[in-house]
Amino acid sequence: MATTIEQQTALDESLVPSTQRAFQVTADVPEIYMQEFWGTAKLYHNSIRFKIDTKKSVLDLEAFRE
Repeated sequence: MATTIEQQTALDESLVPSTQRAFQVTADVPEIYMQEFWGTAKLYHNSIRFKIDTKKSVLDLEAFRE
């Protein structure tokens, strides 16, 4: 049975509340860059893809498992 977007969102929220999902930025980053980051971050298989200004980046989620 395929889950709907609403069902998946409810499941995600029950497992990891949205207040715990965000990670802290420890560098001195201008707010405009963080807004651009959150606007373009996408989960793709086992990585997060995002673009800041015109530079595309990929974070492999395996790096966060340790």
